[in-house]
Amino acid sequence: MTIWKRGVTVLAVSGLLAAGGGGCGERHRPVLTAHEGYPVYREYCRRCHGNLGDGGKASRVAHRPVVLFAPAFRDTVDLAALRRIVAGGKGRMQGYREKLTGAQLDAVARYVLALPGPGGEADSLSHPGPETP
Repeated sequence: MTIWKRGVTVLAVSGLLAAGGGGCGERHRPVLTAHEGYPVYREYCRRCHGNLGDGGKASRVAHRPVVLFAPAFRDTVDLAALRRIVAGGKGRMQGYREKLTGAQLDAVARYVLALPGPGGEADSLSHPGPETP
């Protein structure tokens, strides 16, 4: 590669990163890598639910948005319900009861509830779940 082409490539990549295009189309929100549930999410969930919980393959498979930080999802689950979903599966999602320990199920459920929304806000780890009448 000539010096000129290399310089153009560096400028193009720098421009993309400065413009916010360095995340392969993902919004710039923090990935909670220090969270205890992140390693489990990364290994078992990210492939379908996306690095940020914003759908990815899960939305295509379900033929509807599957966004883990969306109010449509968060307002219908609490920690226990989310743990049951991860353990037993839901719809076309397989369950992970045979692959994850109880501690891992709890950790990944807390991680999903802590995922920040598009504005970067994260729910508390003690998400109240659905309101009961």
